[in-house]
Amino acid sequence: MAKVYLSISSNFRAQLNINSALTALRVTFGELEVSNVYRNLPLHKVGCHYLNLVVCFDTHFDIHKLVAELKNIENSLGRVRGVMKIPQVSIDLDLLKYVTVDESIDVCTEITRRSFLLSPISEIAGHEIDKNSGLNYAALWQKFDKSIHPLEKVTLDL
Repeated sequence: MAKVYLSISSNFRAQLNINSALTALRVTFGELEVSNVYRNLPLHKVGCHYLNLVVCFDTHFDIHKLVAELKNIENSLGRVRGVMKIPQVSIDLDLLKYVTVDESIDVCTEITRRSFLLSPISEIAGHEIDKNSGLNYAALWQKFDKSIHPLEKVTLDL
């Protein structure tokens, strides 16, 4: 059994696509722990605002089967990959962390450098330790310079 931390992002029909992704994840994996949702500008200031959140769930899937299933969910929700003049991301499901009894794999190296990842993961996994810093996510969020990439908490009916 693994505990999975997953980032969910969208900047195109965001509420609909996030709700659809959450439904698909619940059907496949069962109960989810869900963070608050945050709105932020794209990193490169091109395109629409993003909505971001992090979810946590348990799975028997190995990491490779999990990643393949996440891609299938993205594809089923109309995810288009590649370079676009103005990026429209229907849904982006990024595996952040995969934790088993034997090991903890930090799949995403950007967690501690991106407010839209660190804030929501600190809500549901504040106790988890970042391997590079040795600090937990709650402490890292508390120290984070929030002016770098501001977030706005939003309320969605999830």
